[in-house]
Amino acid sequence: MGAYKILKKLERANAAKAEEIGNAIYYKADLDEEIGRKLAEFVLVQSEFNNTFAKVYAEDLRKLKDAALSCILYGSILKAGKEAKDVDALIIIEKKDYKKVSNKLADIQQTAAKRIQGIRMTKEDLAKNLKKGNEAMIDMLKYGQVLWGADIIVEAIKNGAS
Repeated sequence: MGAYKILKKLERANAAKAEEIGNAIYYKADLDEEIGRKLAEFVLVQSEFNNTFAKVYAEDLRKLKDAALSCILYGSILKAGKEAKDVDALIIIEKKDYKKVSNKLADIQQTAAKRIQGIRMTKEDLAKNLKKGNEAMIDMLKYGQVLWGADIIVEAIKNGAS
């Protein structure tokens, strides 16, 4: 089955929306529909790591899973691996869990070979940054790897787009 047929099926199922711009048709997940949000979540968690170094840090960061809502690994660690100067992570938290996440991150840092730059913010802050068009946040979502909490990221994207 070709890509066009798949996109048309997704559109009929209300998972995707078509938008005509000029003589081209562009498709995007329909975040107003649950099936569209699930499609977006699925796509966010599908990419694989290109290097084992990133995999190791992803496993280390998963120790935050019980305290943080979501985590995105991004930056040079995904491309440069061992040559990266540090490890960048966007950690989505509840405000009340800031200290708990910070303490766990400090514990992880003690055994990590590279400095972990963990940006901590609430899902509301992420949505506000996306609404403002913050290029750094947009790039984190475009090129980063969601480790867990794709539903939280999709919700922030939806709220940031409205």
